[in-house]
Amino acid sequence: MLSSLKIAPKLGLSAIVFLVPTIFGMGMLVSEQNIQIDFTTQEVLGGRYLHGLVDIQSRAAQAALHGQTIAPDWAGKLRDLQTRFGATLETASQADDAARSLDTAGDIAVARGKLRDLIVRIGDRSNLILDNVLDSYYTTDAVLNRLPDLIDRVSNVAALQPGQSADAQAMADIARGVAVTRALGAVDVGQGCVVQQGIVLALEAIEGTDAMLARAAKLSRPGPGGVLVKLVKPGQDRRADLPTIGPGTVAAAASAGLRGIAFEAGGTILTDRAAMVADAEAAGLFLCGVDPFPDQSSSKGDKRDV
Repeated sequence: MLSSLKIAPKLGLSAIVFLVPTIFGMGMLVSEQNIQIDFTTQEVLGGRYLHGLVDIQSRAAQAALHGQTIAPDWAGKLRDLQTRFGATLETASQADDAARSLDTAGDIAVARGKLRDLIVRIGDRSNLILDNVLDSYYTTDAVLNRLPDLIDRVSNVAALQPGQSADAQAMADIARGVAVTRALGAVDVGQGCVVQQGIVLALEAIEGTDAMLARAAKLSRPGPGGVLVKLVKPGQDRRADLPTIGPGTVAAAASAGLRGIAFEAGGTILTDRAAMVADAEAAGLFLCGVDPFPDQSSSKGDKRDV
């Protein structure tokens, strides 16, 4: 059939056969590029939205820390962020819930929870959660997961009220206890020790914290009391068996003649926190959240009397 065609129709047919797949391929390429552009645009919008939310979340955490109420302009700032960056992220419902919780000036803990819900939604809809490019993974993880969690954890730890302040001797005992407990945890033995005036009175092993404190009480020296130090073991899976302190720990520490408890900030389970703080204050004990790895932190010597 083709042999019966003249040269001009043959050339035209050849051009069509060549152009059709070429045009199709170009269309697919343009479509793919548009998808990539849209993907990148969503990430940019999400990043800018999160940047604005960090300020609101930080202020909410500070307000909770100092017992202050919600500022009247927070809801307006959140609605402005939603208008500017949230239209294509489908975050209207979460943003509205968070803004209404800020409008009512009610329970600040509820408002902080709504803000975290909004952060998760932004990460999901902006593709930041799905971004597995190695060179941007750690930045994404820090901004989307670690920073909001760190703000809440630090404010929750710092919200504890002091019974006493840790003086220079107590801080020296804490530093000694941190070094000892890190070495102890490195060989998977225990999570705590008791230090008094620079001397290690007891190490935690299989017997547990209460038995260690009872043993330390028998070894107590004259002068300023010792300090209990509790830390996560180096390399420990933080999903299980974290150090735990509560009213029982405070009672045992007081019975042992200690004057304070230092624990890893952001790595310790605090049971019945209100009762624990009240008991510590009544007994004259300080509670101190510490950073056992200050050299790896952007804040040097991050120790808080709590």
